[in-house]
Amino acid sequence: VKANVREVRHIIDLRCSKKAHPQIRALLLPLLKELHDKVPILFDDLYVKYFGGTDEKTL
Repeated sequence: VKANVREVRHIIDLRCSKKAHPQIRALLLPLLKELHDKVPILFDDLYVKYFGGTDEKTL
C-alpha cells in the first residue's frame, strides 16, 4: 500500500477522533505516536490534538 504524507495525515485525523470506532483508535494512536517520534515536524499538530500536549523531545 502506498500513501503520501497528506493522505496518512488525513487517515490519522479521521481515525483518531473520538467519533471513530474504539478499536480503530487503538490501532491508529500508537501509529501516530511512532510517526511523531520519527518525523515530529510533520505530525506535531496531530500529536498535540490527540495526546493533549507537545512531546518533550520537540521543545
